[in-house]
Amino acid sequence: FAELGPLRDMIRITTTHPDRPVVEIAGHINVIPRILSRSRVISLGFVRPGVPRPPMRARIQPGVPGVNFSIERVEVVPRTGREVPAGGVGFEAVSGKDARGWWVDVKYDGKSRRQGLIEAELVVHTDDAEQPEVRVPIRATIRAPARSR
Repeated sequence: FAELGPLRDMIRITTTHPDRPVVEIAGHINVIPRILSRSRVISLGFVRPGVPRPPMRARIQPGVPGVNFSIERVEVVPRTGREVPAGGVGFEAVSGKDARGWWVDVKYDGKSRRQGLIEAELVVHTDDAEQPEVRVPIRATIRAPARSR
């Protein structure tokens, strides 16, 4: 399926029965990816240039039982269809594995930028031939420090 998520449609069965030439049945299916991020969006909230902040952790896990995979690398890229913003994409990512499975930590890069929303996309490259990557939107809002009086 090209589309993920719940899908609904009518299944139409044509019969030779004179009283029931057509039988319609409501069909439902929920298409889930083989590998998914438990976080639909990684939101770092408000950040300030030069102020360290703990990274946000996203768990990457099988979407269906029996899928085994490894993370080969992670990268942060501009949102699909957008160019690299001035100052770079704004985020850094590292991956690892612990007893609970694969994870990716994302943090703001701390560089000076103008105030406002910055957005990018985390791309998790896997060794799974059927799903070689998982994409997760990232966002943060840059807020300058309050001015002292």
